[in-house]
Amino acid sequence: MKKVTLYPELIASFLRINLEKEFLVWNIIRTINDSAGVVNYSDIVNIISNIFNISKTQSYQIAKNGTNIFWRKSNNNKKSQNCGLVSLSNVIKYADINITKTKPFEIPAKIFFQTSAKENKNLLISLVASRYAEYKPLSIKIIAENTGLSETTVRNALHQCPYVKITSNFNIIESFTTLDDVKSHRINNARYKIENINGKYNLLRQDANFYEIICFDRKSLKSRPKELKNKTNTFKENIPLHI
Repeated sequence: MKKVTLYPELIASFLRINLEKEFLVWNIIRTINDSAGVVNYSDIVNIISNIFNISKTQSYQIAKNGTNIFWRKSNNNKKSQNCGLVSLSNVIKYADINITKTKPFEIPAKIFFQTSAKENKNLLISLVASRYAEYKPLSIKIIAENTGLSETTVRNALHQCPYVKITSNFNIIESFTTLDDVKSHRINNARYKIENINGKYNLLRQDANFYEIICFDRKSLKSRPKELKNKTNTFKENIPLHI
């Protein structure tokens, strides 16, 4: 089974400029194509139609949007429908990276076929949100900034994607001996709650959640191409500890 290698740094970059569909198609063609980087333009259109289950007219528009970014038509023969796939290194050069280095995901290519554009987009958003898995919480605000999307779009994507596990992150703010004491200090906000453990009352605050992709493999950091390493080695994210 062929697997598509997806880098969260690149996903976020192309989500921000609304080219995630073209980026995904390019990744899939690179994975399933056996023609040494050459693909017929009509095949690109057919693959787009099969991936997103959309009309040929809509597919042609996506293919057009990706021209000269992800694939290029032959300049030597104007009648030729053959296209050369743009190399990974050149796609990385085009991308504007705004997140730090993270392990790539490996997704079976068949996952992306005969689904909707929305479902595929939800998965891409979830991959960006889950890039640190259980090691670092990420707020909806930060993920929205990473992807250039609204917080509502990000929140809905994470709740609708079947491949992401969301773990709530509550931290103890203060402990009390009686319920009346904790109630007197409780802030009127949905992010706060009270827990009782062995007669001890804790005031908890919900901070940014943890997101984790639960059924796909990940590659090592060392496997990332040098062009991506060069772009992310000096980049530092400012991720707040609280929402």
